[in-house]
Amino acid sequence: MTNIVLPQTMRIILPPIGNQTLSLVKESSILSTITVQELTMSALIVQGQTFRPFEVFIVITLLYWGVNELIATCLRIYERRLKRRRTLVPAGTASN
Repeated sequence: MTNIVLPQTMRIILPPIGNQTLSLVKESSILSTITVQELTMSALIVQGQTFRPFEVFIVITLLYWGVNELIATCLRIYERRLKRRRTLVPAGTASN
């Protein structure tokens, strides 16, 4: 299973899982509307204490961007590895 089925399925399921992960991180800021303590809600609290909304939300924006870019870069690298591994398989050894 791990040598035959899993490599074939990883190539198929990796892009949707990556997209879902990125969407989940991007949409986590919506949790603050139902008062779940998360990054955006913490920014609102800091903004209320410091009265500096621009600095706080610029930092939050950079944090969200950094996390999303890190996830996307890791997924791109992993997809390239899977693609390279698939092209390195000698002809005649892969099943049709």
